[in-house]
Amino acid sequence: LLSRKMLLMVYPYLAVVLLGLSCADGWGGHARAQDVFGCGGFVKARFAIDYSRVELRLLSKALSLKYSTECAPTNGYFLIPLYDKGEYLLQVTGPPGWSFEPAEVPLLVDGHTDPCSLGDDINFELV
Repeated sequence: LLSRKMLLMVYPYLAVVLLGLSCADGWGGHARAQDVFGCGGFVKARFAIDYSRVELRLLSKALSLKYSTECAPTNGYFLIPLYDKGEYLLQVTGPPGWSFEPAEVPLLVDGHTDPCSLGDDINFELV
């Protein structure tokens, strides 16, 4: 058996572990990992560009901004977290004169059959 002194030393660590388990099971009211979807992909170009000048925006069905991000500076990768299922519009923009194909992608995130839920890349190309 553990002595009282040892128990007092172990208790704080045990409390942290138990708290972590309760949050992981959803007892803490936080979103569980399976409730968060990621929409990701690449912005591609046939020549070297400054990817930090490229912005991706996730818009709601009513066209309000839900999330925006820049691409990774080295390879054009992006990842946008989604906490709710629903209809969205993913847009890519750059400096004046830059155009992308496609310029936007409509998304119907259902948790099962859409590109985000399946982990498929959504790619854009600078044209």
